[in-house]
Amino acid sequence: MLEALGLTDDEAELYVALVRSGPSPTDEFDRLPGLPDLPGGGVSGALEGLVAKGLLTRTAGEPAQLIASPPDIAGEVLLLRRMQELQLARAAMGRLSAEYHSSPKDGLGRASVEFTDRAAVAQRADQMQRGAREEVLIFDMPGPPPRSAGEQWPTVRSS
Repeated sequence: MLEALGLTDDEAELYVALVRSGPSPTDEFDRLPGLPDLPGGGVSGALEGLVAKGLLTRTAGEPAQLIASPPDIAGEVLLLRRMQELQLARAAMGRLSAEYHSSPKDGLGRASVEFTDRAAVAQRADQMQRGAREEVLIFDMPGPPPRSAGEQWPTVRSS
């Protein structure tokens, strides 16, 4: 679940183990309860990733301690950063959509007829259903029967 905040699987597993165990001396780190079994340099890479994301602090004393940042504070920071990224992506898609709908459909590089096969229509209907919050209403109208299997029928798009 923490992957949605930008953590890798390894970072998420390691962070959960560190939160559950509390501060851990670095010299006893390998005995940490719930420590994920990460191959090779996976642990050090995950530790560095957690430090970079603000989820882990290493103290300078001897022995050094690994201290997980409080999930409610650090998680909120990551969540807000992720929400900002999504808002920027939404704005970019909105600008692109406006450009798509306002540009002329005929001319060089523009098609005024869109060829849509049944698989593409089914895929788009599935995408709409999966993304719906309440319901999807689909109007279907019988068209001419296909002349051969897999044949595409042109659909005229209106602006």
